[in-house]
Amino acid sequence: MGLILLSSVTPVTAATYYVSSSGSDSNPGTQVLPWKNCPGMIGWSGTAWLYRGDTVYFKNTDTWSGTVPGSTTFLELKGGVTYDGRSWGTEGSHATISVSSTGWKGAAVTLYKDDPVYPSVFDGFQVLPIGSATAISFDWPLGSKMTNQIGAVKRIQNCIVDGAGQNVDETYGIVPGGYGGHIIKNVEILNNTVRNCWRDGIYIYPGNEALPLDNIVSDIVIRDNECYLNGKSTTSSGAGIKLKNHVVRALIENNYVHDNYGSGIDLSSSSPVMYGPDDCIIRYNLVMNNKNAGSTKWNTALPIYSSNSSGMSTSAQIYGNIFWNPEFTTGIYVTSYVTDNKVNLTVNNNIIYSGGPAVYTTSKSSNIKLSNNILISASGSAVLYDPYNVVKDHTSDIYWRTDGGTLVAINNGQTVYNAGNLAAWEPSGFSTDPNFKNAGNLPTGFLPNNMPNTDGLSIVSGNAIGHGTNLGFPYDYSINNVVRGTTWDIGPYAATGNSTGPPITVMVPTSDTNFTISTGLPETVVDPNGSISVAMPIPEFPALTIIGFLGAVLLIQRIKD
Repeated sequence: MGLILLSSVTPVTAATYYVSSSGSDSNPGTQVLPWKNCPGMIGWSGTAWLYRGDTVYFKNTDTWSGTVPGSTTFLELKGGVTYDGRSWGTEGSHATISVSSTGWKGAAVTLYKDDPVYPSVFDGFQVLPIGSATAISFDWPLGSKMTNQIGAVKRIQNCIVDGAGQNVDETYGIVPGGYGGHIIKNVEILNNTVRNCWRDGIYIYPGNEALPLDNIVSDIVIRDNECYLNGKSTTSSGAGIKLKNHVVRALIENNYVHDNYGSGIDLSSSSPVMYGPDDCIIRYNLVMNNKNAGSTKWNTALPIYSSNSSGMSTSAQIYGNIFWNPEFTTGIYVTSYVTDNKVNLTVNNNIIYSGGPAVYTTSKSSNIKLSNNILISASGSAVLYDPYNVVKDHTSDIYWRTDGGTLVAINNGQTVYNAGNLAAWEPSGFSTDPNFKNAGNLPTGFLPNNMPNTDGLSIVSGNAIGHGTNLGFPYDYSINNVVRGTTWDIGPYAATGNSTGPPITVMVPTSDTNFTISTGLPETVVDPNGSISVAMPIPEFPALTIIGFLGAVLLIQRIKD
């Protein structure tokens, strides 16, 4: 069923301003006479104010540089304003903000207060944090300015964050999070490149404080980002994407997370905090070729851990991903402090390949379900190591290691299963080569339609085809944009021959205005004919979005008479 969402109505009083490094703050801020700086920026000397609904265009070939003290921000954003760093100037360029900090926890760009109605948007900038500066933050680092940000969406999109100049611990790329009992919700981090950050690339981080100060970041979408070469710190573990402490309802999808030092996607909590990430979805991501960085790192594609000896509650659905990290010691690792009975992990239709166990848990009371996964370990390691028997449900998985040997070890290693007796562990499981099309042709990102840009890890024949368990909605989609029908394959891909397309219905008032839906997906996903007619109430309707199956955005283009 499709859902029609109407764009926010721009207020009558909304203004548009322009900023160029060759301008003057005494100018009116027009395209002909732009400002040099922007209200809220260090160095601003003008008298104008920004109001919600305003849009500020930065010349995309210009650079703004500065140095700030610790706990200070170079550009403090106004809630409800759109800051555009890519539309004015040379196509393909990004306005650059380069900031160093002379003290601990400086920031280049920060939003401390949102708007209840109008989105706060930071779009199309290149941000270069240097020294002890973090690039982009919400409610961080200055505690006295933190507020509850529970209003309209806060969106960071189409930005390039390069932390090559960072050299101090606790410096990050993009970090929504505060402390002192504050709440942030409705955050979107879309289509950004985040690289070379000292600690974590994208870090969702409500602060390290014990109850009753329950800091929360909730309702987050992290989609279509590329995160790589993050986690350079020699003393702390870093990740491409990290959710830490009480993060609720995060959706992490279609991200390319690769070549990071320490871990790919990370779920954790600190020692004072008993709530970890909860009700999160991690799907259709490429977590590839991340780097083993020594004893200070997790060296795990997806570690789930807590520093709280009393345990951490967490829950996540992990499906349709490719975790391909031969240098790592583990694929998914659930540690011993993750002990609360509320820990629930559903792991379906993934490829998980690691130098050690694909799934490794030392937790004593978690509940982990495995279905339709291709689990691969390099020689010398069990594919699944579960000493406390917390993998309670498991169906239709492929367990594979090229040298044979133990595939599954439970009961503290006292009970083992290999190819000869795997059926006693999992009657619907297989111990055969998954038979990838060409494992030497690994995907290195996504195509515009969100399919991996190569199909080397798709399956062309063998036991993965048609032997999966039908798990139904919402797991019946695939990384190659095919909807699974009654017959399911094992792994994140679905063979086209086994698919059926779901109907999408659009309900709008009657008129004679026709539109065509363009999805960027295989046409069978939407309609065999590739288009439907929808009725619009007025001929010149403002921006319209249809959110289709599993949240995919369907672009509507009007048919001209």
